[in-house]
Amino acid sequence: FRNVRVYEEGTTCAALPADLILPEMAVLSLYPNPARDQIRVKAMGIQETTATLSVFNAIGQEMRRIPLKIGDGSLQMDLLLDNLRSGSYTLRLLSGDQILTQPFVIQR
Repeated sequence: FRNVRVYEEGTTCAALPADLILPEMAVLSLYPNPARDQIRVKAMGIQETTATLSVFNAIGQEMRRIPLKIGDGSLQMDLLLDNLRSGSYTLRLLSGDQILTQPFVIQR
């Protein structure tokens, strides 16, 4: 299997792995999952702007909304889950034009 690079004028060339340049991708991770009382939220490669962290339940209701300020393109925080029941949830991070989501479970 080869990686192929297509140029604007339509020409192509095979790229060796060392030749590949990947753009910095935004990554959102949560742990532990399943969680009990709190969950660690980590995000990297996100836009430096104001952001919103939201938690949605399994039927799409927004259960929590937290405004954030992203200063260096990364986020690390502990999110308390004390007022949420056991079940499946989705965490969404909106930062500029980036939308990152990650499912998680609360199990007590």
